[in-house]
Amino acid sequence: TPAILRRSLWLADALGVPLVVTVNRLDATEGESLAYHRDIGVVAVSEAIRARLTGSDGVAAERICVVPNSLDLVQFPRPAFELPATKTPVPVVGTYGILAERKGQRIFLRAAAEVLRRKIDAEFLVIGHGPDKATLRRMAEDLGIAHRVTFSPSTSTDIRSLANIDLFVEPTFQEGMGLSVLQAMAAGVPVIASGV
Repeated sequence: TPAILRRSLWLADALGVPLVVTVNRLDATEGESLAYHRDIGVVAVSEAIRARLTGSDGVAAERICVVPNSLDLVQFPRPAFELPATKTPVPVVGTYGILAERKGQRIFLRAAAEVLRRKIDAEFLVIGHGPDKATLRRMAEDLGIAHRVTFSPSTSTDIRSLANIDLFVEPTFQEGMGLSVLQAMAAGVPVIASGV
């Protein structure tokens, strides 16, 4: 936010160090604030963020360095691509992240209802916490799919939860480079993501 940038600039100036900020996604006024404060260096997590900053927001290109999000792949077990021969499992379609309207979990639930309406057998997993939690639970009830949707709080073991997901969905409206998408891919889980 502009107020945080001003305070950060004051602190950097008092310490005699440069200020560099990382931009993971853009809210409406973030880019404009960065354009106004010309002493701030910028790390963008994707070329799309860089393009937005240099385009409509007017941040000078020489102030921006693109450093994509990355993962420590040691944390991820080698994916097992063979299904057990003894039973046909019901696929689990999952998503995780902060439960907020901008993350698109409402679309995820509407899609889940459509999948089940078409008589496709699946279970759905929503991992996370946030301001939209009660709304999403109510929505699952209203759509008549609450019995097929599991809500799980976000924990430090979210990465391990990927082992229980057959298809990962990232329905977000606003993202720079989603870390959860990278984690799912690292775990060998197919991903469907919105084109943001």
